[in-house]
Amino acid sequence: DVSQLSPGPAAGLSAPEVPSGSELLKPLKGFVLKSWKREAGRKEFDRTMGKVFINVCAHADIQKPTAETVTGPDGRQGQSWSMPHLCSPKPKEEKDKSGHVC
Repeated sequence: DVSQLSPGPAAGLSAPEVPSGSELLKPLKGFVLKSWKREAGRKEFDRTMGKVFINVCAHADIQKPTAETVTGPDGRQGQSWSMPHLCSPKPKEEKDKSGHVC
């Protein structure tokens, strides 16, 4: 579906590099996970390691997660999940609202 392809860069931004044989997808908005490293007993996060923000989004060409019921060797039942996903080629370094690199 051509409407799912990125129409181009936003104002003031350059077009992202797309590796040969690849396709640039424009995902549907989802939610953001925020994580950071903090030593046990400390209140502040490690500024060297910084915070990590993970944008979770969706696209029609990426399969939905599925689960199937499984039985372990001890007879207990649970679920086995398949989580199809794509990751951007490299992390993007930015600053949070306090000016710290994340």
